[in-house]
Amino acid sequence: MTSESDGTGMRYRHASERRAAVLALVQRDGFANISELSKQLGVSAVTIRRDVQQLETEERVQSTHGGVLATTSPVREGSHFQLRSSRNAEAKRAVGGATVELLIGRSYRSVGIDAGTTALEVALQLHPSQPMTVFSHSLPALSALNGRPKIETVGIGGLLHPGTQAFAGPATVEGYSRLRFEVLVLTATAVRDGQMLCGNDYDAVTKQQMMRVTDVTILAVDSSKFEVTSPYFIDRLDRVDTVVTDDGLRPEIAEWLSSAGIELVTVPVEQTS
Repeated sequence: MTSESDGTGMRYRHASERRAAVLALVQRDGFANISELSKQLGVSAVTIRRDVQQLETEERVQSTHGGVLATTSPVREGSHFQLRSSRNAEAKRAVGGATVELLIGRSYRSVGIDAGTTALEVALQLHPSQPMTVFSHSLPALSALNGRPKIETVGIGGLLHPGTQAFAGPATVEGYSRLRFEVLVLTATAVRDGQMLCGNDYDAVTKQQMMRVTDVTILAVDSSKFEVTSPYFIDRLDRVDTVVTDDGLRPEIAEWLSSAGIELVTVPVEQTS
């Protein structure tokens, strides 16, 4: 096995030693970018990316568009919102943009936006001059829409959960029970076996209530959600009208959606190095 050096005598006999050094640096500061790690450890950026990929597989770090975040436990619903935002970020942005195109193209004027990182992308990409009323219990989504003159924003309150950055509980469910909107942008932690799933009970009951007060439901999820599971049942997948996802969706899932009469919108994702 060959070793790599920065020219100052720093060598790693085994890849595991180098990965341990990467992990230590990321955990020390909470975040590091690839070029900094490459310089500090005296190895190529390609090697660092390979190490980060392995550490991410072990759920010890989380790669982001700008570098690497530290994490001490597997990522689950309810973990730090910023950390979850970084997962499949390019796909989420693409799905968010395609969902916005649907909302505008079909001239929806009242929209419910679910909590979640993909739902936030929808809020971020809504055009500020598009006349619309948006209802949401997502603190990041409400913040993103604040100050847009043509968008009337209605916040649904309750108990704020720091991990999800969303209001939840009886007050949130009651707040939605008094509303009606044309379309709901729904998210889910997992989609499998014809079911939509999420990571906690309070999220599930809020999503269920939102589905009761909408005319049309759009499920906006990146394709990775079809490869995982989560403990709490939201509803049957065939209760949604449209699924917006990226082009990583497996063909057999696309066929199932078609056979269930669900409109499928897929969007290509630009791959970044």
